[in-house]
Formats: sequence, C-alpha cells, structure tokens
Amino acid sequence: MNTLKYTWYIVGISEYSDCIPIGILLIIPFALKRNKLLLAYLVSFQGLHFLSLYTALVDGNNNMWVYKLLGLTELILISLWYFSFRKTIVLKLLFFLVLAFYALLSYSNSPMNLINSLALSLSTFFLISLSLTYMFWLYESNQTVNIVKFFPFWVNGALLIYLSSSFFAYLFSYQALFNTPDMNDFFRYTWVFHSMGNILKCIVLSVGLIVCRKSFKENTLVI
Repeated sequence: MNTLKYTWYIVGISEYSDCIPIGILLIIPFALKRNKLLLAYLVSFQGLHFLSLYTALVDGNNNMWVYKLLGLTELILISLWYFSFRKTIVLKLLFFLVLAFYALLSYSNSPMNLINSLALSLSTFFLISLSLTYMFWLYESNQTVNIVKFFPFWVNGALLIYLSSSFFAYLFSYQALFNTPDMNDFFRYTWVFHSMGNILKCIVLSVGLIVCRKSFKENTLVI
C-alpha cells in the first residue's frame, strides 16, 4: 500500500481546515469583538495557504516564498496575541531580536525560492516559549478562572499543538526538500505531522468557540 499517497489527503484537509473556526468565529455573537487578532491570524493563515496552492498547482511556480511570508505573519500576529495579555521588556526585546533574525535569515541570506529552516525553526521555538510562558502566567494569577469557559486557554492549547508539530517539520525542511529523494519522502512524512497539528488546532479552536460562546459577552480576563 502506498502510504505516501494517503499522507497528501491529510495535507489537503489541513489546507482548508482554518475555514471552520473562521466561520464559527464570525457567527457567534460578541466573539469577533473579543478576538480580532485571532481572526486576523486565521484569515491570513488560510489566505496564504490558498496562495501557496495557487502558485504550486495553477501557476506551477515555486511556493517556498509563500511559506517565508507565512512564517513572518505567524511570528507577528501570534506574538501580538500573547502580548495583548501581558508584555514585558524582556519579551518585547526577544520578539524584535527574533524578528530581525528571521528577516535577515529569510530575505538576506537565502534565495526567495528556498525555505530557510533555521529562520522558521527559531521563530516557532520563540512562539512555543510564549505559549508555555502564558501557561505560567495563568498559573500564577491570583484570579479564579474556569479554564473550560476561558477561551484564551483554548487558543493557547490549540497554538501549542500546532507550533509543536510544526517545529520539527521546519527544522528538517531544507535538508529534506533539497537533498536526496529519500530525504524528500522523509519531509513529506514529517509535513504530515505539521498538517495533523494544524487540523487539531482548528478542532480545538472550534470546540473552544462553541463551549465558550456564552462567555464572550463578558470582558476577556487579562492574565
């Protein structure tokens, strides 16, 4: 059985999965008002995925430059989402440092048609660190929180799943894509974990939106 064929079904589902939480976010009352940054991230993510499909399938062009833009968009919008809860001088300095390194490695030190795995890995690792830091903020908060009804907790969990699954795919992306055919197949299998992580992210976000739909009338708790 050609398992490689079925892996692309998972990748294909992942390409469209962000449409589900976007749709739910738009129809739940007050949800959009409280989650504009999240909507901006999801719409940008889905739009860039559509663009990558277009460049790869319709135009037949290399779409690696789209993933460079995707990585930059993720770094900025996800960081801003976490900073909306709490921002420190150290985190802001780290953010601008990672952003500078990402731009330098992606746009100054590598061709536009190649993925810079170091840049993507570095930015993803930083975002994972923000996710774990947010969990610590939530733990040390003196305020009582029902996490099941607290939508930012769902968002953080969804992002942590997605970012963790993406980290290793990004880490091996350059060597896997542009070395031997065996490594090329290896990348396809690792990319499945990235796609599965994105599907799980969308499922968690969708469930969280439904569970927390009544709580959006209240102000979001700042941790």
